[in-house]
Amino acid sequence: MPTQASVEIPIRIECNPTRGHEGERWDVVDVIDTSNERYLGCIGVYEIDLRYRFPDSLSRAVVNSLIDAGRIPENDSVRYAITIQVYDGCEKLAEHTQIMIPRMGKLVRVDSQQLNSFFMLSELGFEHEDPFLPNGDFLLALDLGNLYLQAGSGLNARFVPVVNVWGTHHTGRTLTEIKIELPTEIASREHLLALLTFFLLHQLGQDFEPNFHTELIQEGKTLTHLLPRQFRAGMKG
Repeated sequence: MPTQASVEIPIRIECNPTRGHEGERWDVVDVIDTSNERYLGCIGVYEIDLRYRFPDSLSRAVVNSLIDAGRIPENDSVRYAITIQVYDGCEKLAEHTQIMIPRMGKLVRVDSQQLNSFFMLSELGFEHEDPFLPNGDFLLALDLGNLYLQAGSGLNARFVPVVNVWGTHHTGRTLTEIKIELPTEIASREHLLALLTFFLLHQLGQDFEPNFHTELIQEGKTLTHLLPRQFRAGMKG
């Protein structure tokens, strides 16, 4: 069987920190195909969040711009590897390679290896909560005794898809409302638990202990190495 031809396209994205959100979000300044030093111009993505994972919306926008520019024919029989590197000045913030393969006469993106965060919550003990919502969706819930959590898919204030987790923590004297945003996709169960634990301890304090499922939080505390680097300091006592 002949080896399939492959083309590599290196893309460099220059960014500046978003004012007021330094270390969390970056403004897209330039998008450059470094194989020929051509600028792709406006790709339709103006701000990116790199805290959790490489934004799928960014890789889609780059691929669509390359197709519109004629750099990638939609009906090609060649495999493409688009390596996207994001820089803030001289510092590389992130890198992602998007694979495009020929299938049924067209180029298609290879499916993401990320896992659906909402459904992965069931791996942490969350269970379906009745009834189903009017649109057919459903909520998940986790009862930790002194903390009752619910989760559902939705949009945040910036209209970005997220998994919302909310609930109320009670001590007998106080009630504390919990609100957490998780990414819609995650690398593993352990990454998800690390994030959830970080946000819970950030809002409830490092000494928080649930009445039920105490092993869940204890495990989450051992997974700090999986957190985005800017979060790790927040797990220290």
